[in-house]
Amino acid sequence: MRLTSKVAAVMLVAMAGLVLSARVSSAEWFADMFAGVSLTQSHDVTIHDPIVGQGVYKDTDFSTNAAYGMRVGRYFDSLPFLGLALDYFSFSPNIAPQGTQREGCMLVTGCGTFEGHTGRIDIQVRSISLDLMLRLPLFKTDKVPNGLVQPYLSLGAPMFITTVTPRTSLQFRNQDD
Repeated sequence: MRLTSKVAAVMLVAMAGLVLSARVSSAEWFADMFAGVSLTQSHDVTIHDPIVGQGVYKDTDFSTNAAYGMRVGRYFDSLPFLGLALDYFSFSPNIAPQGTQREGCMLVTGCGTFEGHTGRIDIQVRSISLDLMLRLPLFKTDKVPNGLVQPYLSLGAPMFITTVTPRTSLQFRNQDD
């Protein structure tokens, strides 16, 4: 198991422990889990090589894979419209072997513009974010003092951890992650 995977696993266990140990004293703690698919559009993939310079795989297609994440947080009792959350998200827009137009300088084939193949490249993207949550409590009642409807706005600066692992590409011989 890689170091980043271990860190993510420890964070998930810690967040689950935090959620499961919360007392039933208030409905202000919250937890979300979400899952779906990543639909990454075709993009140019730029390779920066310190030896030969920059090369580009033009219009590279990315795979559609699972995307999932979770968020835990709490709204403050003294300021019920304000809260903090910890957000985790992961997806893998891998590159399947494909023919593509290559431009620039590549370590294996040299410099120029030509047709080539990407090989299989696995990409894993994880993001962790501390979010400031602002909510608007609407339709308050005596039984639900924070409102029956609570639209919210989440503001945060995510940190992205991206791991690129070439599997069958000649461009990255003797490279791992």
